[in-house]
Amino acid sequence: MSSYGCVRPPAYVRDCIIRNDSDGHVQIRLIYESSPEDNNSTSHSVVHLGQGQIHRVDEKIVDHGSWTAVQPLQRIEVTRSDGQTMHLAAP
Repeated sequence: MSSYGCVRPPAYVRDCIIRNDSDGHVQIRLIYESSPEDNNSTSHSVVHLGQGQIHRVDEKIVDHGSWTAVQPLQRIEVTRSDGQTMHLAAP
C-alpha cells in the first residue's frame, strides 16, 4: 500500500479526560507547549479533583489575530494528597 497522498494524524495531545481513581484528593497541573508566537512562554492550568471525580480537558485555542492555533498539552502533573507526584509527558 502506497503512502502517497496520505496525511498522518497530529502527534500531540489536544484534549483528554482525567479521572481520579485514587483514595483521596488530587491536584492536576496541565502544562501547554510554548510557541514562538507566544514568546516561548509556557502556560498552565490547575484542576482539583476529589475521589472519583472526572474532568474533561478541552483543546486550548490561541487567537493570533488573523489565524488561530491549537496549543497542545505537553505534560500532565498529578499531585496526590500525600504529596506524591506523578507526570505524563506528551507522546
